[in-house]
Amino acid sequence: MRYLLLFLVVSVSQAPINGAISTIQYNTPQGLDIEVRVGGLKDTEVSANVFKWQTGLRVDWTRTENGPKYAVASFSYARGSANEFVGKIDVVGSDFSEAVLQDLANAQAGDLVYLDGILVKESTGKLLKMPSIVYKLL
Repeated sequence: MRYLLLFLVVSVSQAPINGAISTIQYNTPQGLDIEVRVGGLKDTEVSANVFKWQTGLRVDWTRTENGPKYAVASFSYARGSANEFVGKIDVVGSDFSEAVLQDLANAQAGDLVYLDGILVKESTGKLLKMPSIVYKLL
């Protein structure tokens, strides 16, 4: 299997940790036709009320459903607003943990939800690191 390395630079305008803004590079294998989403949300700007109804992350095929099966193995969650920052909550599996669900109950318009360190497990057991996702709640 051949891989083409692509470099994606992600800049976060509101930094969640100690006021630092970071730039991260991801190596993405060519032909990886999957993406990770919260529930079925395709847009990263979403109503806070709609976001609160979501139960976790899922892997979606972008072009084809042929190939190995994938599942979210783990990820980290954080939420920030102008008034508070909720520290990182580590989650195993694809479902939001009780701690995440309790925090989401306090989410409101203007908050940013950060999902980082997303690991997806292929049916062969191989782990893939996926790009971080930032949702802006409206």
